[in-house]
Amino acid sequence: MASRVIMLPFLILLMYALYRVHLNAAFAMNEIGVWEFLALFCMFVSITLYFIGSEIDWWWWHKNPPKLADGFKLLLINHVPYYNSLSVENRKEFQNRVALFFKAHEFMPMGALADQDVEATGGYFDGGSSKSAQEEEKPLGRLPADLMLFVASSLVQLTFGMDKWLLKKTDQVVMYPKPFPSPQMPDRYHTNETFIEDKVIMFSAEQLMHYFNLGNRAYCITLHEYANAFQQNYPAIKFPDLPGDFWDRVHKVSGFSKDYIHQYMNLPAMDEVYNDRGEFDGEQANEYRKVQRLNPQHVGVTLFFTHSTMFKEAFPILHQAYCKIFNQDPSQRSTPQIAQSSSVA
Repeated sequence: MASRVIMLPFLILLMYALYRVHLNAAFAMNEIGVWEFLALFCMFVSITLYFIGSEIDWWWWHKNPPKLADGFKLLLINHVPYYNSLSVENRKEFQNRVALFFKAHEFMPMGALADQDVEATGGYFDGGSSKSAQEEEKPLGRLPADLMLFVASSLVQLTFGMDKWLLKKTDQVVMYPKPFPSPQMPDRYHTNETFIEDKVIMFSAEQLMHYFNLGNRAYCITLHEYANAFQQNYPAIKFPDLPGDFWDRVHKVSGFSKDYIHQYMNLPAMDEVYNDRGEFDGEQANEYRKVQRLNPQHVGVTLFFTHSTMFKEAFPILHQAYCKIFNQDPSQRSTPQIAQSSSVA
């Protein structure tokens, strides 16, 4: 990594300077000479580089994006419709952002996913045995390649129109094999959740794969949850009001009813009141109401991307608002970005 390369000569100089100091046996405050000053300077620089190394590495990767392994490119072609519609230039940018996503995120498998030997079962793509293939970047983690790629592609798709496209408050991806309980919802097995206090976004691999294997016949939980994470990362961004017949139009656009989406992800409804745990004092009740809900706004954002053409026809006002927020129009398939790329501060 770039920071380590920069640090190396200073470490070498530090070791040599300390060696010369040792030979002179003169490391005393009243006898500081050239070698003592050099040792102190190299030590200061090395410590500074250690603490700011991640920023230097990210700057380097942004200027010189790592090459995405061929296997990941094949997955994009076969399973990500948004990517397939892009122009050649935008496909390259999409690949670069996926590769950078792998650098910026940590993947944490849970349950059966944590027990399997991914590398032994061919979970990673090595792109072949050529020298160039060996130099391709693979993500760190112990998840099958397709799961990592589909998570990465969802965030890249959501923020493709933006310059500042990473969600830094959710840089840890936790993957369960099936719907899971969590500390926030211990009695409810659900498919996706964001817990921003721990910078965590969570998915069920089973439901995640449905969309990327079946396309629009399934609901995309990764886009849904990244819409939630986006809103939590940028709470100052105002989202539009939804029409009164929102769920009726959703059903016409996608074929998914409110009940279906609710049951599919098993998230509490926005207006659902919980009193099945008995009496709460005010503080306990407030904490329990912080449980993530099925927010129709996130459903709208999801369909804005997965059913872009029909969504534009059914929700013209909502479509314009989402285009402004995400600085792109997914119905303009080859070049969805809107002219001037935006950044969220």
